This record gives sequence, C-alpha cells and structure tokens, in this order.
Amino acid sequence: MQPDSDTGSVFITYSHDSEEHASQVLAFAKRLRADGFRVVLDQDLRSRPEEGWAKWMDRQLREADAVVIVSSEGYRRKLEHNTGDDSEPGLGVAFESTLIWDEIHAARARNTRFFPVVFTDSESTVVPGPLRIAGVYRVYAGTGYSELCDRLRERHAVKNPEDDSPPAKFVKMQISEIITEKLREASVDVDDLPSDWDLTSDDLVNYCATATHGMSREELKSRIDGARGFAFDIKYADQDYTDNYRGFTDAWRSEIREILRSLKADDYLSRRLVSVGIGNGLEAEGLFDNARILTAVDLAPRSLQIAKRRLRYARTVNAQAEHLKGILNASHDIYLSFRTYQSSYFDVSRALREAYRVVRPGGLILISVANGYISEGGFIPGMLIPRSTVVDRDRPFELVDKIRRKLTLLRFEEIGIRTGFGEVFVYGRRGR
Repeated sequence: MQPDSDTGSVFITYSHDSEEHASQVLAFAKRLRADGFRVVLDQDLRSRPEEGWAKWMDRQLREADAVVIVSSEGYRRKLEHNTGDDSEPGLGVAFESTLIWDEIHAARARNTRFFPVVFTDSESTVVPGPLRIAGVYRVYAGTGYSELCDRLRERHAVKNPEDDSPPAKFVKMQISEIITEKLREASVDVDDLPSDWDLTSDDLVNYCATATHGMSREELKSRIDGARGFAFDIKYADQDYTDNYRGFTDAWRSEIREILRSLKADDYLSRRLVSVGIGNGLEAEGLFDNARILTAVDLAPRSLQIAKRRLRYARTVNAQAEHLKGILNASHDIYLSFRTYQSSYFDVSRALREAYRVVRPGGLILISVANGYISEGGFIPGMLIPRSTVVDRDRPFELVDKIRRKLTLLRFEEIGIRTGFGEVFVYGRRGR
C-alpha cells in the first residue's frame, strides 16, 4: 500500500479517548502546521464524509506522504480487543491498523512511513510492536518533536515550495510581526515582540515565557525557532536579485574569491565547505559551482527545499546557525556565511562558537554583513533601524567589529576586515 502520489501531506490518526485527548491532538496538528507541514486531521471536517469514515481513512492512509499515529491506552485497548467501528472519526482503530500492518508486512517489516508519537512518558509502553521499528517520538519532552519533524522532512512531507505562495497578509509585514502572528497560532499569547538590534531568540524565549501556560522552555524555544524559519521563508524564499545590489554587479563574488585567494584558498571548491544561511541557494550559483563537498544550512525549511533543487550536488541541513545540529566537530575546511549575521534575533556569539566547532584547526571562516540596499534614489549604504525608515550607516561596521572581537576571543588568527561594494567582510583562520 504505497501512496498514490507525492502529496506532501501528514495524516494524523488516533483514538477518540476523550475530549481532552482530542484537544491535545488538535493542538499538536496546529503546531505541525505552524512548522510548515500540510496536516490532514478528521477534526477539520464539519460533518461525516459522504464516502463514510472507513473509505475516507483508507484514502488518507494511502495518499499521505507520512502517517503520524498518536498512541494512547485507548488506542491500544481498541486495537487489542478489535473494538471501534467506522461510524465516527477516530474509532476505526482496528480497521486502520489492518491497513498499516499490511503495508509494513509487505515491506518485510521495514517501516519508513508510519511514525508513532506519545504525549506522556507513561504512554510509551502502549505503542504497538510493529510501529516501534521507526522509533517512538515523545513530542512534549526533550528533542522528540524536533526529531519527528526531521524524519517527516526526510519523507518530503513539507509543502512543495513551487506550489506554496505565502499568505498575502504576511508579505508586507516586518519579521517581528510575522513571528508574533505565528506564535499566536502556536498558542503563545503575545501582542507584540521587541525588535531591537542585538536581541536573540533566547531573549524572545524569556519575553514570551509569561505568555504561555504550562509550556516548557524547550517547547517554547522550538515554537519560536519554527516561527523565525517561517518568517524568513516569507521574506526570502522567493527572493531574486531584481531589487538587490547583487543584481547590478558581480563584484561581490569577485570580492569573496579575492579574500579566499589572500588566505591561500584559491582551490576552495576542492575543499569541504559549509555555507550557513544559504537561503534559497541563489547566492551559490556562480560561486559554489562544481564544489567537491558543500553543506548548505538554513533555518527556513521552504527556502532550503528550493536550495536543494538548485544545488543537487550539496547536502542540505535544516538548522539554525546557533545550533548546527547534524554537523560534526572539525568536519569542514571553510565556514562561509553571507548576509546572515544581521538577521533578526540572531545570536552572534553562539553562532561563532558553532563556527569554531565545525571548522577544523587551520580552517577558514568568512562572513559578510549587508551594507546597503537599493531604493528609488539608488544605492543607500547602511542598515535600516528596525521598524523605521531611518538608515544607520555605522551599524554594519559595528556588527563586523563585534564579530571580529569574538573571533579574537576564540583564538582565530589572520583576522581581517574588508569593505566591499555592498557588504563588509570579516574573516580569519582557526588556530591549530
């Protein structure tokens, strides 16, 4: 029983044990949606489907790219005693399980499409045996939720970037406003978020902590990171260089190559590269072509999906610069990050500690900070002050100097700063 098509959807199946349990399932579905997944849930239907619940469930199970099974004592009991029918949603557990077991059996016990989750530790023991092959995800404890999201993305269960236009209401909003809206959808009751320079996502966690009810700090951090990724997708996933200084000159690529040449890395394409904040991959064209090893990292899932299509030779990693999960210590020769360190709620110190971790001793780091934008009056140097139309011409250099000071503390050598046409670069070599 394979999916009829690559719909990119996640079907959630569960047992209607109680109204409270059904509410937990709905909240879980909303959280997945807030993180970019297309979720199918019976509670979305206002009435019984014309085809009946049995055929509806059968169709969802066959068409879904991934199936999430919410295990509970009620689910186990109905499964073992073959109770439940197809007269109400969530009650056809035995019927659904037959379809699931048949597929797993046909695949010779390999389960790559069904993902069991539990809401409490006590429910871990009630997960049916055949489902344990894929692991059990404790979505409200530890890293269970983020691990589930990683597996679902591996199943290509995220929205197709070519078919997914951002909701119109978000297009003209500031990053902080988009994050606020997404946090409200994820049950974080905030009216407004501070947006000053130098604020980090950890600062947002502290700010939002009083606006949640019984939510752990780890879970709140996960929701904030998901909202940041969504906001960056809205702003940059479809970005081209039409209204960008990079669209008027190729100087920035030449500047990058010249700096690498000065660091004796003319052969950078033959080295192990990690590009953090790759966005939709546009900047890699003409810069990383024919790279032997390229790891492309971005927090925004839709942007990364587009980058993956552009950069078929690269390994893509959905992670934030401050936590490069899945990238080993000292595993790369050159760390590159262009126009990312000035991002909203970016933690420069944590990101540089991660850069130090993943670059080998003697390896290089090259970072750029945006220094200007295109307006009707031409090219305007500097950065816009958050939530204003005022340009601060000193800000790019202040930020670069902050990066330089941190690199010095981390014992980088050959540290330098170079001003390009529309970016300021800072670079160095990790001490041996």
